[in-house]
Amino acid sequence: MVTETVVVADARAWAAWIRGVRADIAEGMRDGHINPALGAPEHVHRTLLDVLATIDGLPHDRDVAEAELPDAERLHALTGHLAGRQRWFDQLVEWGLSRHARPQAAIRFQKQLGSVRTGEQRA
Repeated sequence: MVTETVVVADARAWAAWIRGVRADIAEGMRDGHINPALGAPEHVHRTLLDVLATIDGLPHDRDVAEAELPDAERLHALTGHLAGRQRWFDQLVEWGLSRHARPQAAIRFQKQLGSVRTGEQRA
């Protein structure tokens, strides 16, 4: 785990975007518009759930807060997976299969996740 100071509004915007896209993808799979084989690897999925749980625990009365996030390697795997899928996420919006375009606040938070350093890099 690493402790990072995060902008709470950016983190919540990212979580809302992720949850919205995931719901749209699940709906597309149920309706047969999206191939169910396109899911994230299990380790990436676990990291995503851990980050979402951390965001859910952030205080509502602060602009910035300390967040206990998964280690840098796990965060880099998550952000790498999301970066590789971003064009597809954008296309889902273009095609009307998702109502959730990624807001600037979510972009800022995802960049922060991708820039978390390992313990050796911090020293």
